[in-house]
Amino acid sequence: LRNNKPVFNYGNYDPYYGQRYDRFSTVDKRIDALLRLRGCNVFAGKAVLDLGCNSGFVTFLVAALGASRAEGVDIDLALIS
Repeated sequence: LRNNKPVFNYGNYDPYYGQRYDRFSTVDKRIDALLRLRGCNVFAGKAVLDLGCNSGFVTFLVAALGASRAEGVDIDLALIS
């Protein structure tokens, strides 16, 4: 606790996780918006690096959307283990 508030490792904080989609979700609003704007082949054949990937949901999603390579990186081992 710092100033009677919990301190979370790596900048992650409890309210942030409450805003994330559940781990069994099949959609992401940000990716849906990108697909509408750029077309359904926006990731086809591309190499994608997802920095701060958390559990890797978006990483796996862009791989499923045709990325030739998708890498997710996060410093919080609890999220990527």
